[in-house]
Amino acid sequence: MVLDNVEHVLGVASEIGRLLIAAPKLVIMATSRIAIRLDVEQVLTIAPLALPNLSGPQSAAVVAASPAVRLFVERTQAAQPGFILTDQNASAVIAICRQLDGLPLAIELAAARMRLFSPVALQALLTQRLLTLPSGPGHLPPRQQTLRSTIAWSYKLLSMGEQLLFRRLGVLVGGCAIAAAEVVGRLDETPLVLSALVEQNMLRLAPSRATPCWKLSVSTR
Repeated sequence: MVLDNVEHVLGVASEIGRLLIAAPKLVIMATSRIAIRLDVEQVLTIAPLALPNLSGPQSAAVVAASPAVRLFVERTQAAQPGFILTDQNASAVIAICRQLDGLPLAIELAAARMRLFSPVALQALLTQRLLTLPSGPGHLPPRQQTLRSTIAWSYKLLSMGEQLLFRRLGVLVGGCAIAAAEVVGRLDETPLVLSALVEQNMLRLAPSRATPCWKLSVSTR
Protein backbone atom coordinates (compact mmCIF):
# COMPACT_ATOMS: atom_id res chain seq x y z
CA MET A 1 0.00 0.00 0.00
CA VAL A 2 1.35 3.42 -0.98
CA LEU A 3 0.30 6.51 0.99
CA ASP A 4 1.36 10.00 -0.10
CA ASN A 5 1.53 13.24 1.92
CA VAL A 6 0.72 11.58 5.23
CA GLU A 7 1.82 14.73 7.08
CA HIS A 8 -1.68 16.10 6.42
CA VAL A 9 -3.41 13.24 8.19
CA LEU A 10 -1.03 12.20 10.96
CA GLY A 11 -4.10 11.33 13.03
CA VAL A 12 -4.44 8.16 10.96
CA ALA A 13 -1.22 6.73 12.46
CA SER A 14 -3.27 4.55 14.81
CA GLU A 15 -5.35 3.31 11.86
CA ILE A 16 -2.17 2.40 10.00
CA GLY A 17 -0.93 0.54 13.07
CA ARG A 18 -4.17 -1.43 13.28
CA LEU A 19 -3.94 -2.31 9.60
CA LEU A 20 -0.43 -3.70 10.05
CA ILE A 21 -1.55 -5.80 13.02
CA ALA A 22 -4.62 -7.14 11.18
CA ALA A 23 -2.63 -7.91 8.01
CA PRO A 24 0.88 -9.07 9.05
CA LYS A 25 2.03 -9.42 5.43
CA LEU A 26 0.98 -5.88 4.53
CA VAL A 27 3.80 -3.47 3.65
CA ILE A 28 3.05 0.26 3.60
CA MET A 29 5.27 2.80 1.87
CA ALA A 30 4.34 6.30 3.02
CA THR A 31 5.74 9.68 2.04
CA SER A 32 5.58 12.30 4.74
CA ARG A 33 7.44 15.40 5.82
CA ILE A 34 7.04 14.17 9.39
CA ALA A 35 7.68 10.69 10.79
CA ILE A 36 4.49 8.74 11.52
CA ARG A 37 6.01 7.45 14.79
CA LEU A 38 5.07 3.80 14.69
CA ASP A 39 7.21 1.17 16.43
CA VAL A 40 7.66 -0.73 13.17
CA GLU A 41 8.38 2.38 11.11
CA GLN A 42 11.64 2.58 9.19
CA VAL A 43 12.46 6.17 8.15
CA LEU A 44 14.40 6.85 4.95
CA THR A 45 15.38 10.51 4.64
CA ILE A 46 15.62 11.81 1.08
CA ALA A 47 18.41 14.37 0.87
CA PRO A 48 18.96 16.92 -1.94
CA LEU A 49 20.82 15.59 -4.98
CA ALA A 50 24.59 15.40 -4.65
CA LEU A 51 26.47 18.34 -6.17
CA PRO A 52 29.81 18.37 -8.02
CA ASN A 53 32.99 18.69 -6.00
CA LEU A 54 34.28 22.24 -6.50
CA SER A 55 37.86 21.27 -5.65
CA GLY A 56 38.20 18.83 -8.57
CA PRO A 57 38.28 19.24 -12.36
CA GLN A 58 35.36 21.12 -13.88
CA SER A 59 35.25 19.32 -17.23
CA ALA A 60 31.92 18.14 -18.62
CA ALA A 61 32.95 14.49 -18.33
CA VAL A 62 33.67 14.87 -14.61
CA VAL A 63 30.72 17.01 -13.50
CA ALA A 64 28.25 14.87 -15.49
CA ALA A 65 28.65 12.22 -12.78
CA SER A 66 26.85 14.47 -10.30
CA PRO A 67 23.17 13.48 -9.82
CA ALA A 68 22.16 17.16 -9.71
CA VAL A 69 23.92 17.92 -12.98
CA ARG A 70 22.54 14.76 -14.61
CA LEU A 71 18.98 15.79 -13.74
CA PHE A 72 19.57 19.34 -15.02
CA VAL A 73 20.99 18.08 -18.32
CA GLU A 74 18.22 15.49 -18.75
CA ARG A 75 15.44 18.01 -18.15
CA THR A 76 17.15 20.69 -20.26
CA GLN A 77 17.45 18.31 -23.21
CA ALA A 78 13.72 17.57 -22.87
CA ALA A 79 13.02 21.30 -23.20
CA GLN A 80 15.82 22.08 -25.64
CA PRO A 81 16.88 18.90 -27.51
CA GLY A 82 20.06 20.46 -28.90
CA PHE A 83 21.58 21.19 -25.49
CA ILE A 84 24.92 19.50 -24.73
CA LEU A 85 26.97 19.74 -21.55
CA THR A 86 30.43 20.97 -22.60
CA ASP A 87 33.64 22.05 -20.91
CA GLN A 88 32.63 25.63 -21.76
CA ASN A 89 29.21 25.62 -20.05
CA ALA A 90 30.00 23.12 -17.28
CA SER A 91 30.98 25.78 -14.71
CA ALA A 92 27.70 27.68 -15.25
CA VAL A 93 25.67 24.46 -14.93
CA ILE A 94 27.50 23.64 -11.68
CA ALA A 95 26.74 27.13 -10.36
CA ILE A 96 23.04 26.74 -11.25
CA CYS A 97 22.75 23.41 -9.44
CA ARG A 98 24.56 24.82 -6.40
CA GLN A 99 22.39 27.95 -6.31
CA LEU A 100 19.37 25.64 -6.25
CA ASP A 101 20.87 23.53 -3.41
CA GLY A 102 20.44 20.32 -5.39
CA LEU A 103 16.64 20.43 -4.94
CA PRO A 104 15.05 18.31 -7.70
CA LEU A 105 11.97 20.51 -8.18
CA ALA A 106 14.06 23.69 -8.42
CA ILE A 107 16.44 22.05 -10.90
CA GLU A 108 13.53 20.88 -13.07
CA LEU A 109 11.98 24.37 -13.08
CA ALA A 110 15.35 25.92 -13.96
CA ALA A 111 15.94 23.45 -16.78
CA ALA A 112 12.60 24.41 -18.32
CA ARG A 113 13.84 28.02 -18.56
CA MET A 114 16.75 26.91 -20.75
CA ARG A 115 14.47 27.36 -23.75
CA LEU A 116 15.05 31.10 -23.31
CA PHE A 117 18.43 31.48 -21.63
CA SER A 118 21.98 30.25 -21.89
CA PRO A 119 23.46 28.60 -18.76
CA VAL A 120 25.45 31.76 -18.00
CA ALA A 121 22.38 34.01 -18.36
CA LEU A 122 20.22 31.71 -16.23
CA GLN A 123 22.91 31.57 -13.55
CA ALA A 124 22.83 35.38 -13.29
CA LEU A 125 19.03 35.45 -13.09
CA LEU A 126 18.87 32.94 -10.23
CA THR A 127 19.69 35.60 -7.65
CA GLN A 128 15.87 35.97 -7.59
CA ARG A 129 14.87 32.31 -7.70
CA LEU A 130 11.17 32.73 -6.94
CA LEU A 131 10.78 35.16 -9.84
CA THR A 132 13.06 33.33 -12.29
CA LEU A 133 11.33 29.96 -11.80
CA PRO A 134 7.64 30.89 -12.04
CA SER A 135 5.98 27.69 -13.16
CA GLY A 136 6.45 24.03 -13.98
CA PRO A 137 4.61 21.30 -15.91
CA GLY A 138 0.83 21.59 -15.81
CA HIS A 139 0.32 17.92 -14.95
CA LEU A 140 1.94 18.37 -11.53
CA PRO A 141 -0.14 19.14 -8.41
CA PRO A 142 -0.48 22.93 -7.88
CA ARG A 143 1.88 22.78 -4.88
CA GLN A 144 4.67 21.51 -7.16
CA GLN A 145 4.23 23.87 -10.08
CA THR A 146 6.19 26.77 -8.58
CA LEU A 147 8.82 27.14 -5.87
CA ARG A 148 6.63 29.73 -4.18
CA SER A 149 3.71 27.27 -4.03
CA THR A 150 5.94 24.51 -2.67
CA ILE A 151 7.28 26.75 0.08
CA ALA A 152 3.78 28.01 0.92
CA TRP A 153 2.45 24.42 1.03
CA SER A 154 5.03 23.42 3.63
CA TYR A 155 4.81 26.71 5.54
CA LYS A 156 1.04 26.44 6.05
CA LEU A 157 1.48 23.12 7.84
CA LEU A 158 3.46 24.83 10.63
CA SER A 159 2.01 26.17 13.87
CA MET A 160 1.99 29.95 14.40
CA GLY A 161 5.11 29.79 16.58
CA GLU A 162 6.93 27.63 14.04
CA GLN A 163 5.95 29.99 11.23
CA LEU A 164 7.23 32.98 13.21
CA LEU A 165 10.61 31.39 13.89
CA PHE A 166 10.91 30.15 10.30
CA ARG A 167 10.34 33.70 9.02
CA ARG A 168 12.91 35.14 11.38
CA LEU A 169 15.52 32.57 10.41
CA GLY A 170 15.08 33.68 6.80
CA VAL A 171 17.45 36.59 7.44
CA LEU A 172 20.32 34.16 8.09
CA VAL A 173 21.38 33.47 4.52
CA GLY A 174 23.50 30.36 4.13
CA GLY A 175 22.70 28.94 7.56
CA CYS A 176 23.92 29.83 11.03
CA ALA A 177 25.14 28.44 14.33
CA ILE A 178 22.50 27.23 16.78
CA ALA A 179 23.31 30.11 19.14
CA ALA A 180 22.63 32.66 16.36
CA ALA A 181 19.30 30.98 15.57
CA GLU A 182 18.28 31.31 19.22
CA VAL A 183 19.20 35.02 19.24
CA VAL A 184 17.28 35.75 16.04
CA GLY A 185 14.33 33.64 17.19
CA ARG A 186 13.74 35.77 20.31
CA LEU A 187 11.27 33.23 21.68
CA ASP A 188 11.36 31.62 25.13
CA GLU A 189 10.71 28.25 23.53
CA THR A 190 13.10 28.74 20.58
CA PRO A 191 15.07 25.49 21.22
CA LEU A 192 11.84 23.47 21.24
CA VAL A 193 10.55 25.17 18.10
CA LEU A 194 13.90 24.59 16.38
CA SER A 195 13.62 20.91 17.21
CA ALA A 196 10.08 20.83 15.82
CA LEU A 197 11.22 22.43 12.56
CA VAL A 198 14.00 19.87 12.24
CA GLU A 199 11.57 17.01 12.86
CA GLN A 200 9.34 18.43 10.11
CA ASN A 201 12.32 18.69 7.74
CA MET A 202 11.99 22.46 7.47
CA LEU A 203 15.46 22.83 8.96
CA ARG A 204 18.36 20.47 8.71
CA LEU A 205 21.46 20.23 10.87
CA ALA A 206 24.49 20.38 8.60
CA PRO A 207 28.08 19.69 9.72
CA SER A 208 30.43 22.63 10.03
CA ARG A 209 34.17 22.81 10.59
CA ALA A 210 33.72 24.95 13.69
CA THR A 211 30.23 24.36 15.10
CA PRO A 212 27.00 22.65 14.03
CA CYS A 213 25.22 24.85 11.52
CA TRP A 214 21.46 25.21 11.14
CA LYS A 215 20.39 25.60 7.51
CA LEU A 216 16.96 26.36 6.14
CA SER A 217 15.44 23.61 4.07
CA VAL A 218 12.02 23.27 2.46
CA SER A 219 9.98 20.24 1.54
CA THR A 220 10.13 19.70 -2.21
CA ARG A 221 7.45 17.07 -2.71
